[in-house]
Amino acid sequence: MANLAHMLAPVRGQGYELDYGAFRTWLTRGRQHVSLRVYTGLPVDKREIRAFLRRLQLFGFEIVHLRGKTYKDGSVKRPNADTAMITDLVREAPTYDEAVLVSGDGDFEYPVRALLAMGKRVQVVSTREHLARDLRESGADITFLDKELPRLLMGRRRGLDAESRTPGS
Repeated sequence: MANLAHMLAPVRGQGYELDYGAFRTWLTRGRQHVSLRVYTGLPVDKREIRAFLRRLQLFGFEIVHLRGKTYKDGSVKRPNADTAMITDLVREAPTYDEAVLVSGDGDFEYPVRALLAMGKRVQVVSTREHLARDLRESGADITFLDKELPRLLMGRRRGLDAESRTPGS
């Protein structure tokens, strides 16, 4: 399970894009019966966002789209992807042996400890910079993306590589 914002955080602002096919392969190595779920609250009224989410789906990621709350004055409160992820992690715990969480957010410390107490294996995937101390100390297996990141990146976002990659290439 991954919060899209946390998935993109390591490359944001660097002009690179995650190679989602390589990322999927890396996340699923040595695992069977894998469900890849990405949680997002991005507004789908923009064509480029819809295209991006469709591309993730082509790479085998299930998109859990959360809608924000619109108030009478027209303002919109962004949905809380972390709450949805936590709910699904705990609710679906009887159906899996291991959870792989792509996030460094300390809000996951308590649910991770609960899953471990239930006998589940939990692997947290994050960069060193984005991993909260609480989550680091939760007892989960921690995998740092830092060493893997160069193999999981595509060329510059506006460059040929970012546009030419297709699923399976």
